Amino acid sequence: MSGYIRTAVIEGFDNAPPLDTGVPAELQLFVDLGATGADEWIDLKGAVRLRDYAATQVGALANELMAIAEEGDFEQHRIQASSEAFVAGLLGRVQQRLLAALGVSSRDRQSRC
Repeated sequence: MSGYIRTAVIEGFDNAPPLDTGVPAELQLFVDLGATGADEWIDLKGAVRLRDYAATQVGALANELMAIAEEGDFEQHRIQASSEAFVAGLLGRVQQRLLAALGVSSRDRQSRC
């Protein structure tokens, strides 16, 4: 068995390749929700600052997950990881759009912190 860990990927589009988020694959749903949120923010065409939009969306997600956790349908310790996966999806999609607009392909490059 290899040491390979599957990670969540944001689907590519047009001239933007898929983006590996580095987030564990079991959090793919939250990455996808973040990417969808980014697309919705982009559709707002600057009417809302990205920072404000992200903070509001992450807060709403965390509140919803806390409510679900209180009912026993979600593990409380997963709220932080799920919120971080959402942010990875949101910022990852914005990164894809920005690089595509600049004509830069990240296909052969992976940014690391």
